[in-house]
Amino acid sequence: MKRILFLLIFILSISALNTKIFSQTADEIIDRYAEAMGGADKLLSVNSLKFSGTVSARGNDLDYTLTAERNGKARTEINYQGMQMVNACDGNTGWTVNPFSGTRDADMLPPEEVKTLRKKSEFEGELINYREKGYKAEFLEKDDFEGSEVYKIKLTDNDGDVTYYFIDLDTYLLLMSKSKRKIGEKEITSETIYGNYKMTGGIMFPMSLDIKTSDDRGGLKINCETVEINAKVDDSIFKMPGK
Repeated sequence: MKRILFLLIFILSISALNTKIFSQTADEIIDRYAEAMGGADKLLSVNSLKFSGTVSARGNDLDYTLTAERNGKARTEINYQGMQMVNACDGNTGWTVNPFSGTRDADMLPPEEVKTLRKKSEFEGELINYREKGYKAEFLEKDDFEGSEVYKIKLTDNDGDVTYYFIDLDTYLLLMSKSKRKIGEKEITSETIYGNYKMTGGIMFPMSLDIKTSDDRGGLKINCETVEINAKVDDSIFKMPGK
C-alpha cells in the first residue's frame, strides 16, 4: 500500500509540474525574460547603443559596427580592404552604400530592409511592451533547442509578420528566433541563434549571433567585442549622402 501511495503522489507531483509549465502565459514568460535581460525599465532607459566587432561571411572576417538611436535610427558598417559598406536609416529613409557592388553612390533600401534597420533601435526587443507596439504574442508550447528545453512564443507584428522566439526554460534568455518575410517576390526565412551572453551596464547582451537565411546570401556570424550604452552619437551619420 505504501508503495502504491508513493507512486500516486509521484505521479500527481509530475502532473502538477506539467500543469504549471503549460499553464504559463506569454505575458508571464516575457516578464521573466525581461527580468533575465536586466529589467524592462533598464532596457527602456537605453537611448543609444554602439556595437563593435567582426562579421564572418563566406570565409572572410570583416570589421563590423552597429550604431543605433531610438526612433528608428540605425547604421551598420562593414569594412574590408579599405572599403566600407553602409546600411542606414534616419528614422524614415533607409539607404545603402555598397562599394563591393561596383559603386560608391548611395541607393535607397527596399521597405523590408528599412523595417529591419528601424527595429535595431528597439533596444528592448520586440517582445517587451509588445502590446504598446500593436503586436500580438502567443505562448505555443515547450520545445527543444540543442538539448535545452525552451518556451516557444509566436509574435505577430502590426504588419502581420511572424517571428518565433525560443526562450530557455531555466535562464529565460533568448536562444533562437525564426522569422519569415516576403522580400520582393521571394519569401525568405531566417534563423538567428543567440549566444555568449555577457552583462554590460546591468543589461545582458548576446555577444554572438549566428544568422542563417534561406536565400542565396547564405549565413553569417557576428561576434561583438564592445558595447557602448547611451554613447553620444552624431545624428548626421544616419542621413543619406546628398540629401
